[in-house]
Amino acid sequence: MIRSLWRGWNIVLFLDRASSHTAEESILLAEDLGIALRWLPVACPKLNPMDHLWRHIKGDVLANTPVNSLDECVASVHQYLQDIGPVGWMRKAGLFSEKFWLKEYCTFL
Repeated sequence: MIRSLWRGWNIVLFLDRASSHTAEESILLAEDLGIALRWLPVACPKLNPMDHLWRHIKGDVLANTPVNSLDECVASVHQYLQDIGPVGWMRKAGLFSEKFWLKEYCTFL
């Protein structure tokens, strides 16, 4: 999906060491698609922008909000992400912070 959306781009994924990320099949697929993998240090959620975004999703969307089904929960998260848009995703993930550790490498910031 990533490769189809970003054709012609050099793609680098920053990953934690979750089993789905370190599975041989995943690594081989990324290699076949020309996607570079970079591993975050173990137990460093402060360095992972997705953890910051997820913290906002949990607090703004999921906390104290009962749902009847997983589909309803996913729909709520999807709507939240649609509402805040790409700039909101980056803001919530901390990418605009002066202290963002990859700021010097992000040409889109």
